[in-house]
This record gives sequence, C-alpha cells and structure tokens, in this order.
Amino acid sequence: YISGTFGLAITAEFPIEDTGYIEEGFDFCLVSGQNLVAFPCENPVSVETALPELAQAEITSIIGAGVATTNINGQFLGSLQNFSPGAGYWVKSNSSMCFNYTCSE
Repeated sequence: YISGTFGLAITAEFPIEDTGYIEEGFDFCLVSGQNLVAFPCENPVSVETALPELAQAEITSIIGAGVATTNINGQFLGSLQNFSPGAGYWVKSNSSMCFNYTCSE
C-alpha cells in the first residue's frame, strides 16, 4: 500500500511554439530493407530533388498511395514523380543511413 503525494519535475526546455510539423533539417534514418517514412515538406518536391545523392544511391524503390518508383541505374522511374506534403512512403534501402530532405526545388 502506497499513500502520499507525488510530483513530476520537467527539466527539459520545450519550444515556445510547436507547429506539429517535423522541422527542416530533421534526420530521417533508414535501416536496410523496408522503412515507413513521412515527407515533412510543405510543398510537393520531386523525388530526385528531395533526396540527397548519397540517399539516392542506397534507395532501390519507394511506394506511396497508388504510386511507386524504382531506382534503375541512378534514375527514379515510375508513377511517383513528386513527394506529397505530409504523405507516408515505404522506402527500400540497401543499407542503414540517415538523410535530410531538401524541401524546395
């Protein structure tokens, strides 16, 4: 039996304004195999612009809602041309890595 008053102390600083969106510069980390990741940018951005070259070299395919693209010899081919704001995608990677999206064209 436990009785008494308990308190909770929060020592971490919280941002003054939380927009609910992932901030630009957030690291998205993938493991080898399938990964479910979100696209955090406010506007549509082409797959090849949004992904840095090092990530493009390791990503073999990306599947979204009704769209997909496959990396064939360094070029993404398929119906997925642009990432949509706030959408989620299954990304298949050859290796574990982290990257940041480029949000503007």
